[in-house]
Amino acid sequence: MKYAAAGCALALSGWLALGLAISGWLQLQGVEWTQTLFVSIPGGLAAWIGVGLVYSSLKLFRQCKAIQSGIAASNLKDGAEVVIAGTISPSGASTDIFGGPGLLVAPLNGALCVAYTYKITEVKNW
Repeated sequence: MKYAAAGCALALSGWLALGLAISGWLQLQGVEWTQTLFVSIPGGLAAWIGVGLVYSSLKLFRQCKAIQSGIAASNLKDGAEVVIAGTISPSGASTDIFGGPGLLVAPLNGALCVAYTYKITEVKNW
């Protein structure tokens, strides 16, 4: 929940900052500050949405490049984050260091697998 509050605070502060910047620029042009409110509030929102779209597109571009380099197995450097694309599958029966089976068994269908996860929730009827 704290991350949602931080994201909301960031969004509102960015909108406010851009709105104040637009209002300040209009006041430098000679417009009275009371008249800048009707322009700076929606203008700040539009500018903040534009900044968010540019940021999202740059992030998506970086992710696409990382996936492409992971598929091509290029640009692998020690200590750098890499993306490896493909399918993970168990490669036969093996044993772990304690002599037990090395592969996991999926709890729902009993299939051999490399990893699994599940979430347990409780719904209370009031």
